[in-house]
Amino acid sequence: MKKILAIAIVVVMTAALCLTASAIHNPDDTTAVWFDRETFNISWDTLFVNGVSHMDLGWGADGSAQNVLAANYPTSAAEIETFTIRGWAGLKDGTVATWGYKINDGNPVFDEGFTKPTEDAVIGAGGDSRFEIVVPVNKSADPILITAVAKGEDGNVYDFIEFSLGGQYVAKSDEQPSQPAAEPRYVWNHTGEVNGADPFNDTTRVGHDSAQTATIRFKTDVKFSKILFPMIWATPHANVTVELLSNGTSVYSGTTELFNESAGSGDVANVEFDIGKKLPAGEYTMVLSAPEGFYAFFAYGADPLSADYIEFERGHVMFGLYTEDSGNGFVTFATEVNNNDDEQQTNPGTSDAAVIAIAAVACIALAGAVIAKKVR
Repeated sequence: MKKILAIAIVVVMTAALCLTASAIHNPDDTTAVWFDRETFNISWDTLFVNGVSHMDLGWGADGSAQNVLAANYPTSAAEIETFTIRGWAGLKDGTVATWGYKINDGNPVFDEGFTKPTEDAVIGAGGDSRFEIVVPVNKSADPILITAVAKGEDGNVYDFIEFSLGGQYVAKSDEQPSQPAAEPRYVWNHTGEVNGADPFNDTTRVGHDSAQTATIRFKTDVKFSKILFPMIWATPHANVTVELLSNGTSVYSGTTELFNESAGSGDVANVEFDIGKKLPAGEYTMVLSAPEGFYAFFAYGADPLSADYIEFERGHVMFGLYTEDSGNGFVTFATEVNNNDDEQQTNPGTSDAAVIAIAAVACIALAGAVIAKKVR
């Protein structure tokens, strides 16, 4: 009986130790920069605020960016659109395949564009590559926790730098009510205003002097249920079709007849296609078409996203995706997105409650096995 009791006590203590892992690496002071120097060789050299390096901000020479951040700590993130972490790192046991970031308790976001040319001196110091990780802070009104992450060639995800901007970050506890869903909105592939007056410049057009179809390839990190075109100039009563393909398979096709009764033309503003369901995040090809003898010119906007985000067969089209998610909207083709809500594998100490629970079970099993062996 005493042996059984001893086993139970040790197993419970082991489980408790296993469950002490926290998603926040330095919960007592998230404003201080945390490094995983046990797992990584790391050098954080430069920080950028809204694309401007700390050297150009007058905050000192390049190098030891953690000290620069401490000396110039932003007590509010409300004016920060992007925050960039530039440096180099390498796994002491393994090799980094790609770099990324996490925001608060969100999923990791990876982008091959974060990997930068690497000099021999970095390799010699134990680095796998240089990185320049651009984190979308989006002028957060609340403190925001930023975690630089690396995906190893072993498939594991490792946290290696973590800090908060705008003050102490406090994670949502299990007892707190869940945060409300993001406000439903349209996310746009142009950051500037729509050009609603000139259909003959840089617009994508189908028919007229062009083919009757045009394709657009894009990638999104949000689920979406509608597509909105701010302006289409068309032949009166033109039946314009929008089709969406995912991995070569059609997932939506809709047609609308364009006719502006008050103007007696086919020029119509705010043409919306209701998909009727939420399509998952991922990469899509959109095909625009009009019948023979008809044309449609699609309005474009100022400041379009680059070809890293969206590819046009010809011209430009401004369009929005209607979403209730809190993602960025359009992301680069190299960005990995979670389109099935599956949890990604993380390294110990950075996992969510489910992974921690699994770890606890493993610890309990291991403890029981070891003690049982000793009892025998």
